[in-house]
Amino acid sequence: MTQLVARHEAEHYVINGEKAAWISNGSIATHALCSVTIEPSKRMSARGLAVVPLNAAGVSRSEPLNKLGQRALNQGGISFEQVRIPSSLMLRGGGYEPDLDWIFSFLNSATAAVLTGLTRAAFEEALTYSKQRVQGGKAISQHQLVQRHLFDMFTKVEACRALSRATLLYERASVGVPSLEHSIAAKTFCAQAALEVANEAMQVFGGYGISTGQLSEKLFRDARVALVEHGIKDVLSLVGARRILQR
Repeated sequence: MTQLVARHEAEHYVINGEKAAWISNGSIATHALCSVTIEPSKRMSARGLAVVPLNAAGVSRSEPLNKLGQRALNQGGISFEQVRIPSSLMLRGGGYEPDLDWIFSFLNSATAAVLTGLTRAAFEEALTYSKQRVQGGKAISQHQLVQRHLFDMFTKVEACRALSRATLLYERASVGVPSLEHSIAAKTFCAQAALEVANEAMQVFGGYGISTGQLSEKLFRDARVALVEHGIKDVLSLVGARRILQR
């Protein structure tokens, strides 16, 4: 059952419940598209999508979350107490699974592309710094251990680019619901690679890399958050596994 329940009253619906705390733009959005249960006894088979103006009476919002990373992305909670909307703002019917598949496919494939950019940024920052930083009478890029770090990072960047691009092209060419398993594979792989590459970049930067306010530190924090956004890796992997087992 969804966390929001809508009760039909004449020409209106009355919505009650609370959404998760991690709603993107939750504390600044003007409207929300909410999945609601209309008849709780029928669970997901009796649901709807409601367009809710967030200035309506009964809507309350939390303060923006103070997150470890991705701090520019506003996220916060929204709760609804006897919020009345006209029936014209409610779309009823339809199964839950196709909607969920489409949403997760889009979010995960798009996130994979963003994380590919983060991974590349961490690598390129480390590469540039390694050519400028002199230690032992030569640039640290000339030390074999640093070279190994750089090549491992390069390999992961290229793997992210290939998988995220292939997933987006696959979804663009697909008919109907895009491939959820490919999207999850891209997101979970790119999130893990982003964290590993950002971590290796900090090793290349040394003490400079762990200094607050440096780009390498920000990229590392943003990459760590990616492991839990849109679903943690462990749960997403199980969803993807079930999909490939259905083939």
